[in-house]
Amino acid sequence: MTQSAPILHVMNGHAMVPVFADAQLPGTMTVYPDVLHEGPVPAGLDDDGMREVRGRFLASPDEPWQAIAQAFGNSDAAIAAAQQHGEVVLWFEHDLFDQLLLIRHLARLDDDTRPRTSLVCIDRFPGIEPFLGLGQLSGPQLASLFPARAAVSAAQADTARRAWQAFTAPEPTAISALLAAGVDALPFLRPALLRHLEEFPSMTNGLPATEQRILEILSSGPLAPSALFRAAQRRETCFFIGDTSFRGR
Repeated sequence: MTQSAPILHVMNGHAMVPVFADAQLPGTMTVYPDVLHEGPVPAGLDDDGMREVRGRFLASPDEPWQAIAQAFGNSDAAIAAAQQHGEVVLWFEHDLFDQLLLIRHLARLDDDTRPRTSLVCIDRFPGIEPFLGLGQLSGPQLASLFPARAAVSAAQADTARRAWQAFTAPEPTAISALLAAGVDALPFLRPALLRHLEEFPSMTNGLPATEQRILEILSSGPLAPSALFRAAQRRETCFFIGDTSFRGR
């Protein structure tokens, strides 16, 4: 990686656009905000097929699936180009949303592109408590993390490939087998995937953990949606769900 090479920063959501602008980091940014823990992510599809499946799931009356798939494709193309000719910096945090995006991107690396990919991945920042994500940082705070970015290792890329294969498998037992084999190269992946497993229907009452917590909170009386969301987040062991997905539940 040379300082003169173009740099592409990959962020987890559009909320990072003003933070990145304020950080005044070298290079440009792209966003890949796919909520992979919601909806189908089937195995065995090529890139176009996966983007269509995800686009159709995320589509709305205001945004057709083709536009979503095209945006994901544009981001993938920008990442591929930067990995060939410059440097890609992946910016992610510890939660399930980000860890799934992380393994998705790392699983696409090969031996030629991996040395041009680096990673910033944190679960805390001095003075910010509780730390929920990079969107809480100011531009200068974000910029302070850039010098400590580390090149993606072969072990991290291999772990991501195994994790992506397990995540897209038709049965969640593949994730359990993955965790038993170990994912230490990506230290935030284990708690994130354990939280993901909690979203499968309970064998006791058929509810995922999020919906069980909603009922527990509401057992003492009704709450406005925003208050209910905040109360549920305070009970989380691994923050991951946004307010839009929460309202859907």
